[in-house]
Amino acid sequence: MSYEKLNKQLVELVGGKDNIKAVAHCVTRLRLTLNDRSLAKTEEIQNLDGVIDVVSNDVAYQIIIGTHVTDVYNEFMAMVGLKQSEDEDKPKIKGIKGIANA
Repeated sequence: MSYEKLNKQLVELVGGKDNIKAVAHCVTRLRLTLNDRSLAKTEEIQNLDGVIDVVSNDVAYQIIIGTHVTDVYNEFMAMVGLKQSEDEDKPKIKGIKGIANA
């Protein structure tokens, strides 16, 4: 399934590509770091088909998409021209002395 329409709307409503500093995701949320959060049109984003809700806090601007967020994220990253962090999909190992992050 293509999420091109949703992603185009999201890019526009968060203030365009130039306003997107970084993007990540968790199990259900697209997490954006925006250069200027005041440009994001939260109410309009909340009303988009495919968006469950928006949470904006000091950590990130989070768009709740659902369990298919990975598919949305992959298309979103290609659309905005950002590269995925090399460490993003690597599991982190904590609490074992002498072992760095995998």
